[in-house]
Amino acid sequence: MNSRVRLIDVYAYRYINEELQFLLLKRAPGRIYEGQWRMVGGKAEQGERRSSTALRELHEELGANPVMVWAVPAVNHFYDVKADEFRFVAAFAAEMPVDCDIILNHEHEDFRWVNADQAGKMLVWPEQIKMIGYISAILKKNEIPDEWIISKHDQQR
Repeated sequence: MNSRVRLIDVYAYRYINEELQFLLLKRAPGRIYEGQWRMVGGKAEQGERRSSTALRELHEELGANPVMVWAVPAVNHFYDVKADEFRFVAAFAAEMPVDCDIILNHEHEDFRWVNADQAGKMLVWPEQIKMIGYISAILKKNEIPDEWIISKHDQQR
């Protein structure tokens, strides 16, 4: 496994009238994955923990503060053809306030809040679609163990 590349994905979600919605971001022209719908993502800086990377990328890409961020107990993985290496991507979920203002940075040109089925149709990467399913199942049980929680703020849904 290549530890030089420390990738993370953050699946932002919210509840509107008890309906679970995921935030998808459309990659801007000239950026890697141009035109694809994706979640918040990025690479850890030298010496940075992946959990800290998740919090930093949320702020950089959305300009919004989450209610709670937690580590998903699964890993997104894929084979990088150009580098001839396997990539393992730490996955996090971030509950966002219902009324949060999303302020996109230069990496994205659009965003949409969608349900899990819609997300599955918009996402390109199969592992990301699976991760939406994992997160949905965990949230349906409404049991996020304390050891998964990275950050939590007192706010009402």
